[in-house]
Parts: sequence; structure tokens; C-alpha cells
Amino acid sequence: MLVVPSSLQMGWFESPPYFSGAAEKGRDVAKVLANTAIGSLTPHKYEHMAVVHNKVKDLPKTSNLPFHLKCEVYANNFMSLIIPTLLNQVKHVANTTMYGIHSAFPPDKDYTKDAISFIKMLK
Repeated sequence: MLVVPSSLQMGWFESPPYFSGAAEKGRDVAKVLANTAIGSLTPHKYEHMAVVHNKVKDLPKTSNLPFHLKCEVYANNFMSLIIPTLLNQVKHVANTTMYGIHSAFPPDKDYTKDAISFIKMLK
């Protein structure tokens, strides 16, 4: 009998070796999406919850300068570090990071079981 899991198990001892591969796929999708035109993606369902620091809100509305981005993942922690020149760039990267996570770990209809922790987003 061959057993095929319907989900990826997470834990220091229970994680199969392919868990990190799935997380890295999500990171790669986020990187690709970050290079799309700003405003070209449908807003993610949690985009409105992405926190923007007050100093970032002072960024100009227009600029010809590119932003710099570093996306990484460790276990199931996704990190997007950005040096923005526009406020919309910050929102764009938040959006693309969440889409990247959901590309590897599809969203659950029950928000309490979603890969992007709704409860943590509220904090």
C-alpha cells in the first residue's frame, strides 16, 4: 500500500525533507510576483491587514527609482525585506509574499487553519 499525504506535516521531527522544498517554492513565486508591475495583481484577501510603519507612509507617490528586495524562508517563516522608494511598493511586496505563501500552502476556507495565520495578522 502506498500512502500519499494530502498535506505537508510541519514540526522539527515530523517534517519530511520535502517541506522546505515547498516553502522555497512559495518564496520563489513571491520573488517572481514582486517583479510584476505594481498594481497588476488582485489584492490578496489579507492585504488590508499588512502593517505599514508610519515613516513608510511618508514615501512619495511617484518615483523613477527601483526598490530593493530580499525574500527568504526558514521552515514556515516567510520574510520579505524591502528598501522602498514608494508606498505602493511596500503594499505590492506584502501582497506578493502572501500570494507566494498560498501558492505552496493553499488557503483553507476556515481562516483559523490558513497557512497565513489570521490570528497573528490581528496582532
